[in-house]
Amino acid sequence: MNHAPPPLSQTAYYAALAALQAQLTPATTMPEALALLPAHGFAWYLLPGDVDGGHELRLCHAQCWNVSTFANSLADLPLVLAGLIGMPTVLLGPADPVDDFDDQQVAEPQSPPTAEPEPEPAAPAAAVEVAAASLAEATDGTVVEDAEPEDPSHSTEPLSEADRATTLELVKAMTAEQRKAFTIAFRDAFSVPREARAVAPLITQERHRQFVCRFVDEAEGVPAP
Repeated sequence: MNHAPPPLSQTAYYAALAALQAQLTPATTMPEALALLPAHGFAWYLLPGDVDGGHELRLCHAQCWNVSTFANSLADLPLVLAGLIGMPTVLLGPADPVDDFDDQQVAEPQSPPTAEPEPEPAAPAAAVEVAAASLAEATDGTVVEDAEPEDPSHSTEPLSEADRATTLELVKAMTAEQRKAFTIAFRDAFSVPREARAVAPLITQERHRQFVCRFVDEAEGVPAP
């Protein structure tokens, strides 16, 4: 059975749509996409919908072919128009961050910015002198500092190259599912911005190593201390 060829207006419409889509990338914004439409012979407009308050969106081409679809509300119009022109930014969304934990990330660490801790208020000078005299008297003139040990999970001490490489090997040894869960947990625990596409370069401090070790222990069923 012979089928009639599509109308020339329909052929021109899809040829122009293909040329438009060749210029669209995941980085293209909606205003940028709309600015490209006239150069390819496209125009769009809204028609009143039914009594429920919807809207008919119609994409027309200069060769008289048009395609229409329906939007439930004005808020849906960007997504509906993106569907008509095949816009990847709205349809697919931005790519999720990916961590490969490759050798290059081990060789070139990048420390995340850390906020400067606020200084603790100083004790009055008189109180310090009295405390020092009392301590010296109690220890026969020898003052011994009784500093509380720092919690390793909060330590910002930089990792040595050997410790960092060992820590990243622990992450590489995880299953794909565990590594995905670890990446999400690490980003949440250390407030990693979304624009940072990998967390491996950010594992640079003792607190990061402690977090990795604790995650590995919990994944293997070892109870937390």
